[in-house]
Amino acid sequence: MTVGVSLAASRSPLDAAQPASVRPGELATVSTYGVLSSNDGETNTRAMNEAIRNLAAAGGGTLVFDPSPAPYPMIGPVILPSNIMIDLNGQVLQGRRAPGDVMFVTGTFSNRVLRSNLNSKPETELVSGAGIYGGRIEDCTRVFHFRNFGTSCYIRDIVTSQCIQVARLERCFYSTIDNVTAAGFSDPAIPTFHFVEETNAVVLRKLNVVTAFGLCIEGGAAAVIVDGCAFEGGQTAVRLIGDCMGIHFRGGYFESILGRAFDLRWAGACWIEWTANFFQHVDIIVDDGGEDATATLSGKWHASNYIVMAVAAGFMHLPAVRRQMRVAGPRNFVSYDAGCADNVAATVPPNWIVGKHSRVRFETAIAGRSLTDTRARAQVHAGILPTVRSGDTGEPIIGTIPFTTMRVTTGERAVIRIDTAIRFQPDSLFARYLLNVEDDGGKVSLYGDVYGANIVQLDKVGKRVELVNVNGMVSILVQSFRSVAHKPVCTGSIQILT
Repeated sequence: MTVGVSLAASRSPLDAAQPASVRPGELATVSTYGVLSSNDGETNTRAMNEAIRNLAAAGGGTLVFDPSPAPYPMIGPVILPSNIMIDLNGQVLQGRRAPGDVMFVTGTFSNRVLRSNLNSKPETELVSGAGIYGGRIEDCTRVFHFRNFGTSCYIRDIVTSQCIQVARLERCFYSTIDNVTAAGFSDPAIPTFHFVEETNAVVLRKLNVVTAFGLCIEGGAAAVIVDGCAFEGGQTAVRLIGDCMGIHFRGGYFESILGRAFDLRWAGACWIEWTANFFQHVDIIVDDGGEDATATLSGKWHASNYIVMAVAAGFMHLPAVRRQMRVAGPRNFVSYDAGCADNVAATVPPNWIVGKHSRVRFETAIAGRSLTDTRARAQVHAGILPTVRSGDTGEPIIGTIPFTTMRVTTGERAVIRIDTAIRFQPDSLFARYLLNVEDDGGKVSLYGDVYGANIVQLDKVGKRVELVNVNGMVSILVQSFRSVAHKPVCTGSIQILT
């Protein structure tokens, strides 16, 4: 139901500020209260706040903009309290982008007084059941400045253009931002979406951001989902400052970012998961701050994340990018899975900068085939050793450690050395093995356990099995062969725990 009718342009909007009685949950058109596209911005803002005050006095409702061929001038702030929804109805709101201007702020309504809650103390003057949706907003310094924007609150289906900042959100919880586009003028020092002072159980869905600095979350966050969002152009897509305990980036699109897609240099204790994101022409995909970083990072980087390494024709005119993964922080405990071809070298790719505690696992195109490079994390690596000499790893199967290289010597004291791509961890190694070897003395089976660094297992047939550090990687030495007539042969399986 719509309350009231459009006013004649000759009437003062404030004369129309006392409409017919409004019942909770009903609709009211803005023209009922004198909000007209022909007005100046200050007049429309006063009329909007009076409309909201009347709706709030009735228990809440939806304020709808009338169709207009011209934009609605609006110089804020318009105050949004609990239980008020604003339907832009496909219309354009026009700001003036003056220093300090904000178009919408959250607030409270009590004793027929509507006022901002931006200076409220934590856990006070909460806003719930409020939202704004369905239109276009242009030329603002800041579109939304919301505090305690909580349960069942939302911003959705909004297009912004030429706005320095779309939203600053303080202490938000159980709220949603959905299908919001930001493009045009921006400032690389000001995030388009800025969450501060704790952010809990918030969902960001389908943000389309073409600005210099996309999203910043600081001051503590928990249970945040960033789903299907696109960040294009600019220097920074996402920056985390402080603790973020449980944040999931999934299905994102990152393109033409000449700085960092994920800037974690000022992160605190964070648990982060990345799933099925796409990166094209991005200089630094993740930057954890390197060896001097103070962040403690845990979580998972899934192999479903795709980094385009080739330079597409449409990007030839842009500055060159390095496509780097900088994950060398001393407390970066994220598990990184990355796709690779079956025949790639057993080393971290050159675009990955890793540290002594980084854990990187490379998955080949065929399910179950993987190379694991583990550092400072317990991980089981099990598989079939090469079936022939000279470094041929044979056909990998589920559980295999590919890229294993076998080296053999001959003579009275022949040695078989099996080099793996497992990082050597002193005093934290355990291996269980079953090997079939053949030398001048015939065939023999070796089996047993090896514990700790450089601990030698002497098999009862006199063969020695030892784990050693070769250039920072685990190597398995099988010694005490007599191989004068021909090189020894070794097949079998081994399980390594680091």
